[in-house]
Amino acid sequence: MNTTQSRERSDPTRSRAFSEQEVYDAVKNLRRRYVLYSLNRAQESVELGELAEQIAAWENNIPRDAVSPEQRKSVYSALYQTHLPKLENIGIVSYDRDSKRVSFTDGAEDFELYLATDAQTTIPWHKL
Repeated sequence: MNTTQSRERSDPTRSRAFSEQEVYDAVKNLRRRYVLYSLNRAQESVELGELAEQIAAWENNIPRDAVSPEQRKSVYSALYQTHLPKLENIGIVSYDRDSKRVSFTDGAEDFELYLATDAQTTIPWHKL
């Protein structure tokens, strides 16, 4: 990776084009898609616990208030350990470890366009 590419990856606010592989890596996992759906729906940062609870509800097809502590913890751990780091590395989301809040990066504006025009998207996330 050259110096310019390294700077672009390290600046999460820099708007840039996402490669086809980056888009695929971001959305190939349902939990990562749910993160993007939820952030788009909220239009602001979301606390990780709330995000985990909402995703657990979607995965189990139950209301949010019916999510068990075990279901929430399972999703929370997977988001924290795997999915948020992946989305951060691509440059789509930012996770503030102090406040435990997840948000889109400024650069994700371009990424949203990829999803909105993807005919393969099974959930019309941009309409949620």
